[in-house]
Parts: sequence; C-alpha cells; structure tokens
Amino acid sequence: MLPVLGPALIFIPWSVVAFINKRYFLSIGLISLYALLQIIREILQVKMVGSSLKIHPVISLFALYVGVIIFNLWGLYLDRLWSYLQKN
Repeated sequence: MLPVLGPALIFIPWSVVAFINKRYFLSIGLISLYALLQIIREILQVKMVGSSLKIHPVISLFALYVGVIIFNLWGLYLDRLWSYLQKN
C-alpha cells in the first residue's frame, strides 16, 4: 500500500497548501505530476507482473481490471493467479 499512498501523502497536501497560498500554477503542476506518476506506475506494474508470470501484458491488464470489477479488492490478487493458472 505504501507505493500507492506514499506519493499521495506528499503531493495532495502540498498541492492544497499551494492552492490556499494562491500559488495556483504550483498546485496544478503538483496534481499533474502526481497523475503522471500514477499512470506510469500502472503501466509498469502491468508489464512487470506480466513478465514475472510469463503472460502477455495485455492479458495481465485485462485480468487486473476484470478482477477488480468482479472481486473488488480481492481481485487485485486473485486475477493474476487465475491468469497464470489458465495459461498452464
């Protein structure tokens, strides 16, 4: 959970303080940087999990989203296991 919550614990309060202090450009920049970091993390996570389980990254991404939709939080863990077992 720390890689997900870690940047948010820094960027969001910093952005709010910057906005309150009327430093709008800094606030928008921090939120944009946080969004970019989250997108990059999501893409790299799918590639790393796909390569470690030896499944195609698109299948890993599909399994991630279907698992979250069907099983909520448990889907984050069960989806890749299911994909790996289906492959073998």
